[in-house]
Amino acid sequence: MAKKMNINRFNETLVYLSNNVPYNIRIRAYNEGIAFRYGFKENKNIHIKGELTEFSLPPKVNVWTSVRAQSEIKKCLWLS
Repeated sequence: MAKKMNINRFNETLVYLSNNVPYNIRIRAYNEGIAFRYGFKENKNIHIKGELTEFSLPPKVNVWTSVRAQSEIKKCLWLS
């Protein structure tokens, strides 16, 4: 049986930032949604204490979300 092939098409940008430690955010826009990833230069002394990413969306829109990469994606209604 042949493997199913998905074509990974997206537009991507890389934004460089600094807040005491230089880092970047890689953002990808697909037809079906967006994805982002934080990146840090190799530095063994970085410790992330918490993740505080927030989104601002209009009320009453459908969103698809997952708890972590490669986990189940669920559709829900965004109310606020």
